[in-house]
Amino acid sequence: IDLVQAKDGTWYVLEDNLRIPSGASYPLIARKLARRASPETFKNNSVDRNDDYGLLLREAMESVNPGGRCVIMTHAYLAEMTGCPLVMHNDLFVQDNKLYFKSRSGSPQLVGALYRRISDDYLDPLTFKPESLIGVPGIMNAYRAGNLAIINAPGNGVADDKGIYYFVPKMI
Repeated sequence: IDLVQAKDGTWYVLEDNLRIPSGASYPLIARKLARRASPETFKNNSVDRNDDYGLLLREAMESVNPGGRCVIMTHAYLAEMTGCPLVMHNDLFVQDNKLYFKSRSGSPQLVGALYRRISDDYLDPLTFKPESLIGVPGIMNAYRAGNLAIINAPGNGVADDKGIYYFVPKMI
């Protein structure tokens, strides 16, 4: 989320970054460092914990996984926190409307849930921008076939728009 503070000291959520939610790692790292630097602040105040974010994300991924491994695309910190393999576009391929990644052993592993950090436009060069070099050809076919859950689904960026943001809590 992006926060702003008004002149009267009130904090407001300006927007959520649902399309490419890279911002999750920033508060996680900041809180970890702040807890080390000033543990008394956390002992003496009721500060909500956020160190279970990786577990919660992993549970969310597993809850929508139609079968296969959960993977994190291009976000090393979240891959480490969730215990999911970190994959890049060139580790992934689609065969028979199913997404696979090349494991270290060389054998293909079925992917059931994917958390991504790339824009919709670049996700699949067969569906979106054909010039994309960072997407995975056919990934949208696997998604449409129900063989893959994309956690931050294509199209959810509409909620990033400040004009729409007012309606996001009602949509949720």
